[in-house]
Amino acid sequence: MGQNTQPSTASGKPVYTTDQLRALVHPKQKRNLIIALLACVPVILLFCAISIFTNGIFMLVVALAVISLWFIRSFVKAQLIGSSARVSPDNFPAIHALASDICSRVGFNEPIDIFLVEDGTVNAYLWQLFRTNFLVINSKTVEEMSGSNLGQIAWIIARFVGAVKAKQTDLVLLRTAVEATEKAKIFNLFIYPYLRSTQYSGDQIGLAIGQDLGASIGALNKLLVGGKLGPDVSISAISAQAHSLRATFFGWLTTMLSPFPHLVSRHINLLEFARFHYPDFYGNYMEKQTSAERHRIEGCMPGHYGTFSG
Repeated sequence: MGQNTQPSTASGKPVYTTDQLRALVHPKQKRNLIIALLACVPVILLFCAISIFTNGIFMLVVALAVISLWFIRSFVKAQLIGSSARVSPDNFPAIHALASDICSRVGFNEPIDIFLVEDGTVNAYLWQLFRTNFLVINSKTVEEMSGSNLGQIAWIIARFVGAVKAKQTDLVLLRTAVEATEKAKIFNLFIYPYLRSTQYSGDQIGLAIGQDLGASIGALNKLLVGGKLGPDVSISAISAQAHSLRATFFGWLTTMLSPFPHLVSRHINLLEFARFHYPDFYGNYMEKQTSAERHRIEGCMPGHYGTFSG
């Protein structure tokens, strides 16, 4: 899927249309969007009622909130510019060229600034507000993925861009309603499933862009345990961990309370997605596993993508 797309970017790599991207998103994203929209309805009605009964004063409060968000965005950007390395054609040009090519291939036209920070507890995260996107990556993560592991950096960038683009495949009016309600932190338990779906979709689009399952799983391993231990992670053991979470109340609870899926769940989802959409990539990757390990991994797959033959 996605290998015969036209036209191509300047690098000669294929461009993905909106329809092709929709085919790459997580199968539960549409269902979870409907659930999120149902949660939005009372919030929108409440917003309208308050606006009417307060003679527009509530709108002034909303305007002040928007101004506050703009202030925060500008403040965070200034902090990043002053204390990190901003990726540009002159500063880490290989990463800049990689990011520009990825954005072109998925039709991502919003500005995105990539900053490399020296330390932090999170390897990489995307901070999004209005049409501004800050992708902050720990410099150690980049260092560990340089050279022969450039495909892992490509997946990191592509999965974040893909997660945002996955939202854009949904109708803009519906998406805007969900995003506005999510920012209000109301009924988030109903909105989080949609956000988790877009994170899975980002991983899947990242694989489609990078065309390298080994690099994608390798990047996830390094996000999980760091660069030195990443190569030692057993995908069979990680699959068993993901499977065990689905069978427990607290596994379910910790999932429900977060807009992000567990990293181990992202591993097994990406493998299942590749098995269905990219069987050649999947077959090449699984050749490194024993028959017993492969059977164990496939037995842990949640079955989001249908029934497999062979």
